[in-house]
Amino acid sequence: MYSPIIEETSKDYEGKIKFVKIDADANQKIDEKYGIMSIPTTLLIKEGKLKAMQVGAVPKAVLKKWIDSNVG
Repeated sequence: MYSPIIEETSKDYEGKIKFVKIDADANQKIDEKYGIMSIPTTLLIKEGKLKAMQVGAVPKAVLKKWIDSNVG
């Protein structure tokens, strides 16, 4: 499961980035808005705009590197 990796990573960025999990089946308008085609998909959204998208589960180190390279 990807949830434990997201939960661990969210602790590393506490106070800097807000992590939110969304049920894609129950929120299909969000899927359409951001073009989500696969689960899991991780989005970086800033001020309501999509900044980056990561499709598929990745190890924590890869997720952190992706976040760091896109947060600027």
